[in-house]
Amino acid sequence: MTNQAGRQTKAISRIGIVMPCYNLGEYIDDAIKSLQKQTLQDFTVVLTDDGSTDKKTIAKLQSLQLPSNYTVHLETANSGMNKIVNKYAHKLSCEYLLVFSADDMLKPTYLEETSRFLDTYSDYAAVSTWLQYTGAAKGIRKYNPTKTSLPAMLLQNNFCGSALIRKTVWDQLGGYATDPSQKVHQDYELWLRVLESGEKLGIIEEPLFLYRIRDVSASHMLNSKTEEAWVRYVMRQHAALYRQYGNEIIADLWIKNIQNSINYAETLKGHEWLDSEYKKLTKQVESLAAQNSEMSLKLQKIEANPVFRIALKMRRLLKHRS
Repeated sequence: MTNQAGRQTKAISRIGIVMPCYNLGEYIDDAIKSLQKQTLQDFTVVLTDDGSTDKKTIAKLQSLQLPSNYTVHLETANSGMNKIVNKYAHKLSCEYLLVFSADDMLKPTYLEETSRFLDTYSDYAAVSTWLQYTGAAKGIRKYNPTKTSLPAMLLQNNFCGSALIRKTVWDQLGGYATDPSQKVHQDYELWLRVLESGEKLGIIEEPLFLYRIRDVSASHMLNSKTEEAWVRYVMRQHAALYRQYGNEIIADLWIKNIQNSINYAETLKGHEWLDSEYKKLTKQVESLAAQNSEMSLKLQKIEANPVFRIALKMRRLLKHRS
């Protein structure tokens, strides 16, 4: 059947999946095929377009022929991933929720294994798996289960952005933050709230999630302003956590710096001359930089001299006449 834009979503499946899409029409078929191959089929999918500007994407979404457990929603304006996901996740009635971008894919046992984990371990709020890169990059991101708790998560996100989360926890926490500063790493901030509430995050040590790397992926369109805004928001929202674990965080950073220094020293054994040459060349670079700075100041003084300016104008004038 063809799904109609704007159709009311009411899922009664065990797993609810929100699949946000923005100009990702060329990848939608791969994402849907990966769902159709799942060993667990008790799920409902809301494929929601966030005001795509790509005509091919819109045409693709309008022409999809999908089973009754899929619905497609076409938004006329772009409201941002956080708001669009929250809007449709709120409407789903399910036990577990998965936010799954339209350009990514799942391996066949993803839903079965993640739901089994949450069925087995009631003290875990969400579970993710190792991440396998596809598209413009290859490799596997192996998340360490021992690093998905506090204070480790305050230093680095050690949890996959797409994870199966209990719907009750999602609803209780309000989903993704919709503050204007939260244009990146929205999942990371959510995981910190999960941990802050006393819940746990689990890892299945298998690469069951296929993350597509694109040249224009949102996570690769970062800049210092968006990163800084995100950091400041997280620090404000979770100030109590950073105060509580401040000593551990500083100690961890200190230890890492020491380890880096030791590793560097170990690597240099038998090649100490390299370090000596490096230091010697560094001094030369610093000296040249100082000389350059000094010469620049002298040049600025000359250029600011009234006599020089008059002579320069006269020179240009005479040159023009000749």
